Amino acid sequence: MKLRIVHHTAYTFSEPVWLQPHFLRVYPIQSPTLSASSFTLQMSPEPAGKRWYLDANGNSVCHAWFSGTATSLVIDSVLEIMTWHRDPFLFVYHPLAAAYAKDLPGALTQDVLQPALRELHLPAEVLVELTRLVDETPLTSSLVQAVNVWVSQVISSRVRLHGAPWEPATTWQEQMGSCRDLAWFLIAMMRKVGIPARFVSGYHFAPTLEAHELHAWVEVYLPGGGWVGLDPTTGLAVDEAYVPIAASANPEDTMPVSGAFSGPATATLDAWVTLEQIG
Repeated sequence: MKLRIVHHTAYTFSEPVWLQPHFLRVYPIQSPTLSASSFTLQMSPEPAGKRWYLDANGNSVCHAWFSGTATSLVIDSVLEIMTWHRDPFLFVYHPLAAAYAKDLPGALTQDVLQPALRELHLPAEVLVELTRLVDETPLTSSLVQAVNVWVSQVISSRVRLHGAPWEPATTWQEQMGSCRDLAWFLIAMMRKVGIPARFVSGYHFAPTLEAHELHAWVEVYLPGGGWVGLDPTTGLAVDEAYVPIAASANPEDTMPVSGAFSGPATATLDAWVTLEQIG
């Protein structure tokens, strides 16, 4: 599948401000299942300087800094990318790791995975359901799929454009949430049984949608299979219609645009995404 993705972000300020350094995560994560054929990034005002680098999570980040004052900041990225389908569960477990959830913590408590194993609070009712799912589906590949499906069935999806992911207890209480709320909820369940899980932001192409937006999902680490994507909004495994741009154990490290400004002004945000299949 070949996609063309346009991501527009515009901040308008009520009076001139000093722009602080900004960090942009709009270029896809390196993966054997995708390849970018072209990419452009434009900013207005033009930054005084910028530098691309890989952050501690392996995400491509553009660090931009500015001089002078501005009344707006506009960021436009255009990406053309080819993606390929691969069965995420077609692999053999690493010989040093068991294929069962109850044995995974001992095999995966290496320092590099510690942030993705940090537990979050879950309500008692959720823990009961999680115990049931583990008892019914002890094989890890089956378990992560079963929990993903369960979340998609019991938590309704709704659009919530702004704000950090809700805590899992809030999502459970509301029985609904945005894609990032559902992702953080699923992460909490995965970590509770010792399966490393991280937050992913990116794009999901759905031909039936009239309008697209930034999307969030989950990756779990399975030894021998690597990071495997799960989307609790749909209850399905991630396929070639998904383009990840940032992944981290902490959601705040996956924001496409982060930065600040100095001055007493107020800011308004206009952001949109378009996805088009071109091949």
